Amino acid sequence: MKSVPTKKKHLYGAALLAAALALPSYHTVFAEATPEHGNVAFKFLNYQDSQSGDDRIGVTAFTSSVMMPFAGQWTVNASHTYDSLSGASPKRYDVLSNASIHEKRNAGDISFTNYQSKGSTTFGISYSEESDYISRGYSLQRNFLTEDNNTTLTLGGSYTTDSINAIKAGILGKEKQTVSGFLGITKVLTKTDIGQLNIGFSRGTGYFSDPYKEYDNRPDQRNITTIMTRWNHHFEDSETTSRLAYRYYTDSYKVSAHTLSGEYIIPFKNELTIIPSVRYSTQSAAYFYM
Repeated sequence: MKSVPTKKKHLYGAALLAAALALPSYHTVFAEATPEHGNVAFKFLNYQDSQSGDDRIGVTAFTSSVMMPFAGQWTVNASHTYDSLSGASPKRYDVLSNASIHEKRNAGDISFTNYQSKGSTTFGISYSEESDYISRGYSLQRNFLTEDNNTTLTLGGSYTTDSINAIKAGILGKEKQTVSGFLGITKVLTKTDIGQLNIGFSRGTGYFSDPYKEYDNRPDQRNITTIMTRWNHHFEDSETTSRLAYRYYTDSYKVSAHTLSGEYIIPFKNELTIIPSVRYSTQSAAYFYM
């Protein structure tokens, strides 16, 4: 989460800014500069799956994050998440212990971004730990801005290594490694339109099965490809903005998924914004499941 310096005026004014804000990496549309101010954010999430007569799964999560500029051309971003999951084991789940699920997780990440005149470079590390699972991740991303400041090319990569020690299920010392790559392009199409295309690929090897699920024996290798397109349009007369997106997913398990989403941003006075949204998703089954 990065703020846009107030002294940086967008090439097309407020209309394009409103459309740009809808993209996750909207700051890359501008000539990149170190944010002038830091920020702190907190988030709370509670989810409860209820069904008459059953103690269903519930999830509670707390997240805090901070962004701080330093040393002229650098920022540091850090976040921490604590979440807990509890409830009765679903059918054919946790069959070895025949007990309810009670799980807690602590996760954190930190990244450093260096801003140049025509782009930026970000390096990040992450760590997540629960009673039977530890994950460590490392990432690097580079943004390149064209001379006219209207197009941004993003290249990124990451490496994740996981350790699985599910004592109750008798699964100890299992490992999993994943290498991922990312290519994205964000382009100002008109003074009220911004388009984005992202392509990602990952290759994982190791233990992918769920140790607590009955009959779960997944292949020890998984390749994933994703394609994401976004189009944001700002309506100057009403000062509203539409956000449309399509995502395609496919992997070596023969799973394929299509996701369509749309949002409509309606701003009001006193910084109040209403965003109606709709999302449709469809997914096929893995080839090895009955």
